[in-house]
Amino acid sequence: LKTTQKRSLGQLTTIREVEPDHYLVLDPFTRRNLELTETVRERAKKGSLLWLLDKTETSMGGRMLRRWIDKPLLNRTSIEARLEAVDTLYHQLIWREELREQLAAIYDLERLVARIAFGTANG
Repeated sequence: LKTTQKRSLGQLTTIREVEPDHYLVLDPFTRRNLELTETVRERAKKGSLLWLLDKTETSMGGRMLRRWIDKPLLNRTSIEARLEAVDTLYHQLIWREELREQLAAIYDLERLVARIAFGTANG
């Protein structure tokens, strides 16, 4: 990275290997035929699984959902923890709506942190 980026990489403190045994690996043909993030015919989001499930309020949430669809979990404990979190949000209507309102008011933190790290943030 130091050779190719030719700039300070102070924001990178550790590198973690993506554990292949933690996620289901889908080949490109399977991904395409399942229409996970885009349709086969029009290559559009509309009609895909992502389009059907995406009720996110923020860009951060949309990217997280896309990552979850792109890399399905294999580890039972991780799957159960995620399901428990989703189930809690699903059944706690008032808490869920308050959380949605608060998240809708937050700027895209992932992008802001990246801009700060690369020195391209305004203001």
